[in-house]
Amino acid sequence: MSNPMQKTPIIGARQGNGSASQKLTPIITVSLVSSLIMLDSNIVAVSLLAIGRSFETSFAGLQWVVSAYVLVFCACLLAAGSYSDLHGRRRAMATGLTIFAIASIACGLAPSLTILELSRGLQGAGAALLLTSSLAIVSHDFEGAERARAFAIWGASIGVALASGPIAGGIITQLLGWRPIFLINGPICAALLVATFYNIKESRDPEARGLDLSGAISFGFALALLVHALIAANDTGLFNRGLLVQLVGVAILLALFLWLESRNESAMVDLTLFRSRAFVGGLLTMAGYGAAMQVLIFLLPLYLQTVYGLAPIDAGLAMIPFALPMVVAPQFAARLARHMSMASMLAFGLGLGAFGEAAISIVSRATLPYPWFAVGIALAGCGAGLLNGLTVKAVQSAVPDERAGMASGMAATARFVGLLVGVALLGTILADRSHNVFVPLARLNGLTEHAAETLSRQLTSGDLSDLVAGASTGATTSIHEEAVLAYANGFATAMVMGSVMAGFTAIVTLLLLRNRKPQTVTIQPCMIVDCRHPI
Repeated sequence: MSNPMQKTPIIGARQGNGSASQKLTPIITVSLVSSLIMLDSNIVAVSLLAIGRSFETSFAGLQWVVSAYVLVFCACLLAAGSYSDLHGRRRAMATGLTIFAIASIACGLAPSLTILELSRGLQGAGAALLLTSSLAIVSHDFEGAERARAFAIWGASIGVALASGPIAGGIITQLLGWRPIFLINGPICAALLVATFYNIKESRDPEARGLDLSGAISFGFALALLVHALIAANDTGLFNRGLLVQLVGVAILLALFLWLESRNESAMVDLTLFRSRAFVGGLLTMAGYGAAMQVLIFLLPLYLQTVYGLAPIDAGLAMIPFALPMVVAPQFAARLARHMSMASMLAFGLGLGAFGEAAISIVSRATLPYPWFAVGIALAGCGAGLLNGLTVKAVQSAVPDERAGMASGMAATARFVGLLVGVALLGTILADRSHNVFVPLARLNGLTEHAAETLSRQLTSGDLSDLVAGASTGATTSIHEEAVLAYANGFATAMVMGSVMAGFTAIVTLLLLRNRKPQTVTIQPCMIVDCRHPI
């Protein structure tokens, strides 16, 4: 991917020379396009339980509803940036909107879980084009102070989408069901497509090189095999020979990816960047943040609906203590930067997240009332909010200016790879522990082994509606209570793992970045990438 901050000859006139309205309409358009990605992700998180009940799927099925989207998004992110540089940013955005709309309608009309998962993957491909093209358009069309203001608007729109997504998803799911959350994307994308052709001028990079298809394919297959191995462990357990064999296959595919990148003139990854300890540390911090903390966006709504019995709209509102700090916390990062080194700030954010997840684990294991739970998720949200912009800063500051674009793309990829692994790993831990706690308790209440196993699979997908079937007389209430207890126990164990990962990442960050100088930077409220240094 070319560097959007580099002053290279670009085909297409800049928007920045026009009137105030001509400057405003492009940024509003690309901001709405980018917000659609975040809004759709959060809405789906709140509706996962309803999707699981509709298709009577296992927890592994719900994991794939999330993972299919993130997997394809990760695999296509860097290649999508190259595509927009080669063929035009407006064309790439229009293509992304078309793909996203078609995929969303297919999701809303999906007759089976398999079709839904495949359609979610197609959504991820469209989202990759939308994100990279929208950021490239802003970088090309604006300069200097205008660019900073443009990215401030972009970042604010992402923050609004982040905070409002769970609430919107809860309202739609509770009143209309889960299918409209996808179908509504159709007319929204159509309107944005018209706005794109009307407000955005075409631009491309004449010096852009060809697409790195071999790298994208090998990297994508490696990710797919890794996620499949972790999610399959829902049924086989984390410690089995099949998992080990698949992990060996992942290592082979990653080695193939690195070999291909080292010999490809159009490689999407510059392997020489990995000679920098600071760069490696920044990427590891980014991945650890995604795996340990950003994953909560998807796990928390399931817990709120399953354990506290909240309706979708109430679960969306209950997510505010987590979502709001993620929007507000970046405002304080600039103040901290005047007194702390980059390594210390990153470790502080990760440590705050680890402490928050540890608190969530304690509250979950003790099944304490929601106000205690809200304190834990607020702490985790504060840590996540601090890390949103800082993680990209850490990567950006470790590379030369001419590699800023590629570094941003690699940073975003690392974050979403971490998220992908976190959804699979923590979800599998949740399911495995819940099963191990519930089945013995269910047997003691008169259920057969087969019935207990069947109900355990329903439990881990958050469906408690039929858990009392097959219980002995007078034991129905006890079965339900034990099911909630088992799920809470599984969630608590997953949070322990998340806390450990965040804490371990904090230690690695301090070791690898300890000699970095304090950063006097301005952190913008941005969810996916840093606002001043886009992909």
